[in-house]
Amino acid sequence: MDRIIETLASGVGNGVGWMAESGVLFGVFLLIWIAFGAALIWSQGSIDVTLKTASQFAEDAEVAEDQTVLASASFASSAVALRATEKRNKAASGLPLTSTKIREDHEFN
Repeated sequence: MDRIIETLASGVGNGVGWMAESGVLFGVFLLIWIAFGAALIWSQGSIDVTLKTASQFAEDAEVAEDQTVLASASFASSAVALRATEKRNKAASGLPLTSTKIREDHEFN
C-alpha cells in the first residue's frame, strides 16, 4: 500500500513540477483570468444589479441597527417609568418603600 501511495505522490509531484517548468500551469492560470474577464464584461448588467442589491442590504442593515437602538432606548425608558410608578404607588399606599414581596408579607401579618 505504501508503494502505491508513494508512486502516485511522486508521479503527481513530478507532473506538477514539469507543468510549472514548461509553462503549462501559467497557461492554465492565464486562461482562467481571461475567462473571468470575459464573464465580467458579458455580465455587466447583472453586476450593476448585484451592486445595487448589496448597497440596499447595507442600507437595510443600518435601518435595522437604528431600530434596535431605538427599541433599546424605549425599553430602558419604559423600565425607568415602571419603577417610578411602582415607587409612587407604594408611597400612596402608606407602606414602606420596600420590595413587593416584603410588602405582601407585611400586609398579611
